[in-house]
Amino acid sequence: MSKKNILWLFEELPKLVGAGALSDVEADRVRQHYAQQAEERGPNLGLIVCAILGSALIGLGVILLFAHNWVFLSREARTVLSFTPLVLGQCLTGWVLVRKRDSVAWREGATLFLMAGIGASIALIGQTYHIPGDMGSFLMTWMLLSIPLVYLADVSVVGALYWVGLTAWTGFVQDEGGYAMLFWPLAALMGPHLWNAVKTDPYGYRASFLGWVLSLCLCVATGIALEKFMPGLWIVVYCGLFAMLYLLGKYALDDSPSLWHRPLSVVGAAGSVVVSLILTFNELWKDVGWSHYRYGRYVNEWFALPDYVLCIGFLAAATILLVILIREKRFETVPFGVAGFVGFIGYMTVSAGAPPELGMALFNLYLFALGGITLWTGIRTGQLTTLNGGMAILTALITARFFDSSLSFTARGIAFILIGAGFVAANLIVKRKGVVQ
Repeated sequence: MSKKNILWLFEELPKLVGAGALSDVEADRVRQHYAQQAEERGPNLGLIVCAILGSALIGLGVILLFAHNWVFLSREARTVLSFTPLVLGQCLTGWVLVRKRDSVAWREGATLFLMAGIGASIALIGQTYHIPGDMGSFLMTWMLLSIPLVYLADVSVVGALYWVGLTAWTGFVQDEGGYAMLFWPLAALMGPHLWNAVKTDPYGYRASFLGWVLSLCLCVATGIALEKFMPGLWIVVYCGLFAMLYLLGKYALDDSPSLWHRPLSVVGAAGSVVVSLILTFNELWKDVGWSHYRYGRYVNEWFALPDYVLCIGFLAAATILLVILIREKRFETVPFGVAGFVGFIGYMTVSAGAPPELGMALFNLYLFALGGITLWTGIRTGQLTTLNGGMAILTALITARFFDSSLSFTARGIAFILIGAGFVAANLIVKRKGVVQ
């Protein structure tokens, strides 16, 4: 249980005692149990953030001082200074691991400084001795050398930055014609650390932070790494990815009332809505399918194989998770969980020769149904977050269709007034029924 929830429970205990639901002795036992748990929750988050920011600023300051005087130094002096950030970072990290290993703030700050020192040393040595290379090779070397820090010091900020750097590397290597699909096995190198963080405390700051960073990096890197030989296959890939993320979050991390602690399901749901909204426009369905396959003199059809693997893998994972959740009678996950199948049906239909308008109509219907079901679920369960989410989906869909229509400004204004009135009325109904969250 999070510290916020524990504090809320402490406020509720006197009410429960007064109502006769708990005796004074039982309330004291509950208070002692959760007080001890709150003390064991971990370090002060503010202290960790300050240590991280401090280390980053110090590292940047050292690099700027070097850069300001760089042109006036001899090659020997440059060589010594190039290794200085690396040596300082190693000494600091070694001291922390020996003397301050129990301090998360010290570990995170020291390893972040060392990670910056690794990158600075590689760049400075390369510039001093004119070692050939490009941004892609620099990022790859830097990120791979940073991996041991994560496991030696058990830190998460360096792990998150590894995913960010790997995503940037994917962009550079794809632009240069390299094999960007290596992102997936390289990203998996940080999997054991993520698993350990989730296993230790699934709703702790480390698991949530890593979950958000990984989810967002996956969204970006997937689009970059696709070879795009089959036009429109991204529709199935992204719909499957977001459905998989949503269902995985619902299956593994759905007990916390806080959206911060549910990165996978939040990113999956939001991504499904955004992609579905984009696909309600007709232009995106033109030139889709195998009849528009991209051939060329320098095109190797085997390079498209990872695209098909991602497509099948995401859909298979989403299917397995959806079946598991349905068996558990968690039918509320179905509307978002079928996004991958909707994308697959739309893509296959248009690829088979159906007019692009059919794909557009399919996603208009899906988004309308998704908004309506989400709105009804919010009203039925008394959840304001769910209710407002459903209203937001419907509003976004109606707004998008206004850009396609020839309605007058008066008609559009009246429609928006009615939508706003619906928001207010729905919220009042839920508040009268009793708000859950």
